[in-house]
Amino acid sequence: MNRLTIKYARNGALAGIGLYLMIAIPLLTLSLSYVKPMGQGHAAPSQAVQQIGALAVALLRS
Repeated sequence: MNRLTIKYARNGALAGIGLYLMIAIPLLTLSLSYVKPMGQGHAAPSQAVQQIGALAVALLRS
């Protein structure tokens, strides 16, 4: 393989890993910090969507 091809492949792989981590880490943090209300069988899905939306806005502003 050409050195340039190897460089592009390496940079593409690193970019893919970085993009994955940029998406996965906030979602994992959000899901681990979510506390299920006591006395209810299932939490409302709209609360999770609102938290994800707030997190996305905060990330875009920073």
